[in-house]
Amino acid sequence: MESDKLHQEKRDAIQREHDLRKDDYKLQIKSLDDQMKIKEFGERLKEEIGILSSHLMLLRRVKEGESEDGTLNTPKTCEPSDTTPHPEYSSPATVEWKKEKWFGGAYNPHIDKIMEMVGLENVKEHVLRIKSKVDISKRQGTSLKDERFSIAFLGNPGTGKTTVAKLYAEILSMMGVIPSSKMTEVTGALLAHGGITQAKIYIDELIQNGGGVLFIDEAYQLTRGNSAGTNGSPVLDFLLGEMEKYIGQIVVIVAGYRREMEKFFEHNPGLNSRFPYSLTLQDYTDEELERILRGLVQTKYKKQMKLEGGIAGLYVRILIRRVGRGRGGNGFGNARAVQNAFARITERQAARITSERMKKGKPDDFWFSKEDLIGPDPSKAVIDSAAWKELQELIGLEKVKETVRGLIDRIETNYLRELRELAPVEVSLNRVFLGSPGTGKTSVAKLYGQILKDLGVLSNGEGSSSMTLIVLLFLENGIC
Repeated sequence: MESDKLHQEKRDAIQREHDLRKDDYKLQIKSLDDQMKIKEFGERLKEEIGILSSHLMLLRRVKEGESEDGTLNTPKTCEPSDTTPHPEYSSPATVEWKKEKWFGGAYNPHIDKIMEMVGLENVKEHVLRIKSKVDISKRQGTSLKDERFSIAFLGNPGTGKTTVAKLYAEILSMMGVIPSSKMTEVTGALLAHGGITQAKIYIDELIQNGGGVLFIDEAYQLTRGNSAGTNGSPVLDFLLGEMEKYIGQIVVIVAGYRREMEKFFEHNPGLNSRFPYSLTLQDYTDEELERILRGLVQTKYKKQMKLEGGIAGLYVRILIRRVGRGRGGNGFGNARAVQNAFARITERQAARITSERMKKGKPDDFWFSKEDLIGPDPSKAVIDSAAWKELQELIGLEKVKETVRGLIDRIETNYLRELRELAPVEVSLNRVFLGSPGTGKTSVAKLYGQILKDLGVLSNGEGSSSMTLIVLLFLENGIC
């Protein structure tokens, strides 16, 4: 008995010691947790102070650029001195998402990626609304299985429709709206060509995976008629039935040009109810295009590349204005146009550096010159143009030569206007050459096109005239 009593006392003592250590560990863990929260808060505060400092710097620059009467001074020189980077822009939706993360403990890396994208404010707001809807449903203990989350993204190329669609699928999956983030991507033309049989295969694959997203790019191709022997309309009607059958398992995302998609929705009265959300991804503004270019340069070269005039300087602004002139037209390239312009910058830089190295020079590989960014000065480029020299050597054709000289003068004038940040005068590059057989129409047309190419003004997404060249050759009494 006495032995049992001693054993019990020892066990009680061990238990008390265990409990004391457990409480001590809890206090230590809480202390570490508090320290981590304080550190995280400090990092967030530092980030916000950085953003505010950048905004303050911009305000100071604006104030310093004001004249005595309070108006902003305009550049009076062709040589820019702006080398100060622009402050990063935080959209209202992005700021709201940061608040939810910091103070509400929200976490979704796919929403993070959406918020990091340039522009797309309406998309960001929509994502946050969906998240709020899901959050309150979870707190209420209600189900969203009967809710429709299919969506249409409308917009020109390069506005991010495909990227947003993929992230939207990931977001819905992570929030538990659909069982899987698997996405089957197909174009409207391929879907129409495959018919109902192929469409059923896509749906069955998603169902066997537990659910997912069917993304139909250029969906308007399903309703363009059957001239090519396709069966787009029956396929679309089949999909509408499957969407209703598998609510809560399958989400369908359609994308395409705004005008064509408006006709797409007119095809069947049930389409609007099946797609309760429709978002137009607007063409990027010049400011947004500039931010895209800045991101491309800084990402590719790890912030090592230097630009003549600065990353936000005159030559970058000229480049972006050239790209932006196509805005509003059906097919404007947006981010793709910037990517193409960036590719030409690197090509011009590569050609320049190769030439300088061949002359035993030591060019800086991490330097974009004025000519790299906006192309050559037309007045200098024409001197080096072999095509221009060949045209001058042709016998006769004085009227043609005079016309080309006049065009070169106008191109040079526009170049100087751009350097002064004035809008260029519209210049049509298209020409009609008339003459009898053997008068040199074809030769002149080829030389004319090459001269424009040498001057860097043919349409390529960022040419100063931004025009596609059309040359027509005519006989005196008919087309050649």
